[in-house]
Amino acid sequence: MIQCEVCGKQLPDDAAFCPRCGTIVKSRLEAEKQAKKKNKTKYLVLGVIATVFAFAAGLIVWNLFLSSRVYDQRIEIAEEYSRDKDYDKALVAYAAACDQDPENEEAYVGMCNVYMMQDEDAKAAAILQIGEAKVNSADQIQDKKQELSEMNGSEIFDEQAAVPEYTETQGRDIARNKDQAKKQITDLTDEILYGISGQGNMKSVLFGDNIIYAENTQICQMDQNGNYKEKIVELPLASATYGKSDEVTKIITDGVTVFVLTGGSQSEIYAVDVDSKSYDQLLDVPETTENIWFYHNKVYYQYENSAGTVIIGTMNKDGTGKNERLEADHAQSVTVNRDYIYYVMDNSGGAPSLWREDLETQQTKNMFQFPSASSGEVAKAEIIGEQCFYVLEAGGDPEIYCYNMDTKENKKIADGQLQNLYDGDVYYSRGDEDSGFTFYKTAQDGEDKTELGTAHGKTIGIDLLKDRMLMREYFEEYDSSQENMAYGDLLFLLNLEEKTDNQKVINSSESSFKNELRRKLQGITDDSGFQQTSWT
Repeated sequence: MIQCEVCGKQLPDDAAFCPRCGTIVKSRLEAEKQAKKKNKTKYLVLGVIATVFAFAAGLIVWNLFLSSRVYDQRIEIAEEYSRDKDYDKALVAYAAACDQDPENEEAYVGMCNVYMMQDEDAKAAAILQIGEAKVNSADQIQDKKQELSEMNGSEIFDEQAAVPEYTETQGRDIARNKDQAKKQITDLTDEILYGISGQGNMKSVLFGDNIIYAENTQICQMDQNGNYKEKIVELPLASATYGKSDEVTKIITDGVTVFVLTGGSQSEIYAVDVDSKSYDQLLDVPETTENIWFYHNKVYYQYENSAGTVIIGTMNKDGTGKNERLEADHAQSVTVNRDYIYYVMDNSGGAPSLWREDLETQQTKNMFQFPSASSGEVAKAEIIGEQCFYVLEAGGDPEIYCYNMDTKENKKIADGQLQNLYDGDVYYSRGDEDSGFTFYKTAQDGEDKTELGTAHGKTIGIDLLKDRMLMREYFEEYDSSQENMAYGDLLFLLNLEEKTDNQKVINSSESSFKNELRRKLQGITDDSGFQQTSWT
């Protein structure tokens, strides 16, 4: 029982008001208020929870919608590039779609089709295997695998070709805006094409996680830190018993096979199988072959006949299907880049110009006349996208220029000899064998020059392999009393940023190698003079 606060009448516990005086019982009122407040709070909490769940569900649906739109957009971009036959960008766009939705098989099949259009069936097989491991329902992938097996045999899936267009694209942040995405895909394509190995690499190449390099007549491999060196094959070069150690002139790879060009009075091209440690001779040219390239599943090679005509030939990976496709009188600085053959040749007025031949249509076009060539000779030209980097020799130090074929802008980059192009930077050297060769890197606009060290060999070569520089120096030591000579190549790895550390490696390596040559010179009893390469 409770008591009315006004008249004192005894009231039941659940009374809402006093029947004698009509006073409302406050405790009852407060209880009702608290009950209403609790109910209101409960409904508010339930409402918030429901709103959060609804928002989360909506967000998931929205993100799935956006993801689907982005995926479709990247497929659309890839198809546009494919129609324009810009296959490198098409592959990267498809790979970006794979990254957006790894469980959708359409992009993997798209990459496969582009590889097959370029006769790169080993890469097509590799991307199908990657897709098969990620996709739950892979009916289209299975159909393409069957098609590839019928064309090449099931062993095509054992080759494990590298597909950098896919691997280097995964995890990249590509914009949702189509125009921005296309620009990023273009930049990423250039990075993949020119940012894994230097464009001017000659005697080494990345092969999986290892570096393949030439050591005299041997093709060898090591890891990217210079460890675990081993011989893969020794090539049967006829001049190996009396020639210089500089006989392998270039190494290239398609990610499955290593192709080797040798020099001398005549040239050979070999295909080296790294896994089986075996080789096949693909080509024997009576003239000196100056360069080789690999593109669209074909080996391209350049040589000059006795009349001074530069000839570009092609052949399949196994040496079959040889075809001579370009003849240009006294052409220089030939390079195969993307879908074109570029070369320097005088135009009808006698001025040097950059010419281009379409690999598919074989149509030839005069791209531009070198703006600075009136003051010297164009000694070297390299192409990256719409930019032509060329060396002008005018009696003094060589000069490096960049001509933009899109904007027509011509800019001097540096004084020196162009050594390599890699990942947006120009690598060059200055000096001679008496004073030493100091080598630098600078941005492609000529800014932010960095000195990397000074080498003292008679000649030097610089290969770029991811974040490492493979330096090659040639040394000679004479014994005039015995009329003997010892010589060889010194190879070592340097970094791309720090001059002080590089110079320590250079000085120590050169000193040890020259001492070794002197010791070998004292032990020479024949006139061969052939020495093995030393490593640091």
